[in-house]
Amino acid sequence: MFAHTPARRGLRLPHLVGPEYDRVNPIVPTPATIEVLTHSPVTCRGVHSFADSAYYTVRSGAGVFAAGSNWFTHGLPEAGAGGVTAQVVGGELTNLLSAFAAGPAGRTHPSRPNLALLHEYAGDPVAAAQRWTR
Repeated sequence: MFAHTPARRGLRLPHLVGPEYDRVNPIVPTPATIEVLTHSPVTCRGVHSFADSAYYTVRSGAGVFAAGSNWFTHGLPEAGAGGVTAQVVGGELTNLLSAFAAGPAGRTHPSRPNLALLHEYAGDPVAAAQRWTR
């Protein structure tokens, strides 16, 4: 996904996570093939959590991508982003769309499951609510 971009572990790209974001929560049923691509610390209403982008593949050969926030597009050059942010997000989207166009992405680019590397974030209200409803 990040081939030929300046993406690296620990890189910070500001303004890509907005008031709506997604999180892969290890205590909630998740596709077994899910690969968390980015795991970004966020604070929402005083609660520390994470926003995650993810990719997974299914038996049919399809690949599924979730950007993690509706602000993902703010990182595109067409949205006014520049520098490293535009290089990473623009390159990531180019790689993704190229793989999907060549299809089937899930066969040529299978996900590398890494859910075991995540943990439930202490104090996360979503995780706490899930424990009560199980």
